[in-house]
Amino acid sequence: MKFPKEALFNKTFFRRFLIPYLFILLLPLLLASFAYNEAVQIVEREARQSKLTVLEQTRDILDRALNDLDETFIQLSLDVKLSRLMRIEAAFGNSPLWYDVWDYLNEIRSRAVVTGSSLQSSSFYIAIKGSDLVFTSDQTVNATQQFYEDAFRYDGVSYGEWHGQLFDRRYMKTVFPARKAFANGEERTVIAYTSSLPIQPADTSLGVVSFLIDVKDINRLIGSKGSDSDRFAIIDGSGRFIMGGDSGYFGKGAIPGLDQGPHEGHSILKRNGENVMYVYARSTYNDWTYVSALPLEEVMGDVIRIRNIAVAVAALSLLVGLLFSVLFAYRSSKPFREMLGTLKDFWTRTREDESPAARGEADDFSYLRGSINHLITDHQHLQSTLEFKNAALRTVFFDRLLKGEFGDRAGMEELQSYVGLSISGEAFAVVLLRRYRHPASLHPAVLEELDVLREYAGAVIEQAFPGRSFVHIANENELAVLLSSEDKDPAAFAGKIGGLLERLLADIRERGGAAPLIGVGGTYALLTDASYSFQEARQALGRQLSEEPSTEPVVWYADIKKEYTAYYYPTEIEIKLMNLVKAGTVEETRRLVEHIRHENESVRVLTPDMMQSLLNDMHSTLHKLRDQIKAEPDKDEPLAMQSPAGLKGMDEVAARFELLCRLVEAGKKSRNTRLAQAICDYLGDTFTDPGLSLAEAASRFNMSESYLSQFFREQTGETFSTYVETLRIGLARQLILEGRDSIDEIAQKAGYNSTHSFRRAFKRVMGIVPSAYKQTGEPQ
Repeated sequence: MKFPKEALFNKTFFRRFLIPYLFILLLPLLLASFAYNEAVQIVEREARQSKLTVLEQTRDILDRALNDLDETFIQLSLDVKLSRLMRIEAAFGNSPLWYDVWDYLNEIRSRAVVTGSSLQSSSFYIAIKGSDLVFTSDQTVNATQQFYEDAFRYDGVSYGEWHGQLFDRRYMKTVFPARKAFANGEERTVIAYTSSLPIQPADTSLGVVSFLIDVKDINRLIGSKGSDSDRFAIIDGSGRFIMGGDSGYFGKGAIPGLDQGPHEGHSILKRNGENVMYVYARSTYNDWTYVSALPLEEVMGDVIRIRNIAVAVAALSLLVGLLFSVLFAYRSSKPFREMLGTLKDFWTRTREDESPAARGEADDFSYLRGSINHLITDHQHLQSTLEFKNAALRTVFFDRLLKGEFGDRAGMEELQSYVGLSISGEAFAVVLLRRYRHPASLHPAVLEELDVLREYAGAVIEQAFPGRSFVHIANENELAVLLSSEDKDPAAFAGKIGGLLERLLADIRERGGAAPLIGVGGTYALLTDASYSFQEARQALGRQLSEEPSTEPVVWYADIKKEYTAYYYPTEIEIKLMNLVKAGTVEETRRLVEHIRHENESVRVLTPDMMQSLLNDMHSTLHKLRDQIKAEPDKDEPLAMQSPAGLKGMDEVAARFELLCRLVEAGKKSRNTRLAQAICDYLGDTFTDPGLSLAEAASRFNMSESYLSQFFREQTGETFSTYVETLRIGLARQLILEGRDSIDEIAQKAGYNSTHSFRRAFKRVMGIVPSAYKQTGEPQ
């Protein structure tokens, strides 16, 4: 790119663009020392934390392993067969008690004596003093000397020394530090964890249980190998080295700070001419301290490399930045100019006479201000559109509610929540207000007066029924007011409504307005029955309109004289009845049929012919429903469809509607049962997969996680996680009793990511740890 000469030497250009770029380039150099110090601290802290994490993991694993060894020792000390063998005071020779020895060896094999699930190379032996027997996991030796010479011996320790060490004193969880030994001809370094038998205090030891912890298992846990193995040590509570005491980092006296202070920490000392950081973690189980030595020179080597890289990058950035600063300074204004050009084009394409340039305001900020105003206008338009949509949805909701078009309560509540309504109470009633008695025409003035009445009446009613009144335009000349109350007493609710209407009419008269005609429907306990109250209010209003002139502005449905010449089965009631049956809502269907019965048998007095006509109409409704839901009841069904003349009354009609409703309900339950079974089959096939989750199952069946969780609990009575855990623990119990796999292998086969999580889940379900269940075969 070529730059104009005047741009390169313009003072304003360099002051506004070049100097800030140079400052940004120089800033990293000014902060280099601070960054270097931070890097030193971060690297040292990360190295220390990394070592501490490894130490804590090793400590926790060994604590669990030693706890398993302690539990195993207690089980062995309480073993009756072993106690009997320890009471024998002479060598066996060809004793007939060899069967007991063979039997006990088989028991050890079947019980799989635990040596620590994380100590793969570790072993154990049980030595009995009187009978001179030695038991291991796979054999019995009838002479301790033979065992010591052939199977296991310490380097540089004679048989007599070893034998005397075992039986001349008693041990309880005694630890012998790491020492070279030979096991079955293989050289190993082992830590002996030894306890005497029996467990009760005695003068002499009748037997010894010694667990041999291979040091290479501990090195594997700590991640040490080769030359790094001399940088780790274990120290007991008395300051004795259990392992690692002969290395150059630990072999010159105690390490200050490790015998006091918190359970985790670090200390920096000078050893062999170099600074060494000792990171330690102490166990609360046996007061052992796990120590790792970390030469600081090795850690700081990374920091030095980071410093050199940072300096090189900063220098290169400064050099390259100087070359590009001029380019960036020149081009930085390009997007701004393009934005201004776009705004100018916008003003030109819309209304040029109102553009900033036309008004003599051709500065940059005028264009920006115009763009912001345009966005604000668009936002206001969108907000108005959303408010109009919400108002329209509320109108739809009240229109369906008052016409009784909701098939079930769940659908009604879902739409109510969607439009932001909260209608609750123990009693509901509808009041219908008619603005004009007989309007000549519905000109705009009539609609305008209806809007005024709605606003005014809404304010008065809301004051009397705060949060429990809802005004809806029923048609061009009528307002419907839905009222709710927490009072279950219909008389008390009616009294509140009467007081409200008196205040409303008095206020209208004081203002010189014409009082509307008002009809009040009955009181109902359910919101879904508001349609009944609405129809009653309309009937009351119709009765008032038939009287010329009207004596009272308010007519209560309960007070009108009911003279009927026809039965009660309006079209809206038939539609609602059909919707309820197709929705499978048995209780709602039964309530609506009872309402029809009440209106025709209690409120009206029908002749037999009129009653038969009603039954014929309801019979036709049944046929419509049967065709729509494709119901095919058995021909021998007592309530099978007959001719209208065969109907015996409302009881049989009600039973037939309920039968169809239950057929629909059974179909829904059948589909839910099949889906629940499919989910259970899927879990039965995949529960051994550690990656199985609620999200994965929901994706498999095209459900949301929350719906699947709720559906599964409703169908099975268990939560998703509990069901999967039951399957996994069931398989784990079977594998434990079979005895072919280790606890680690069982945890993996049962679908657990780790043995630790498996142990916790097993104890939570069974009340016992897997190792104890392996011994007993059942929870204690």
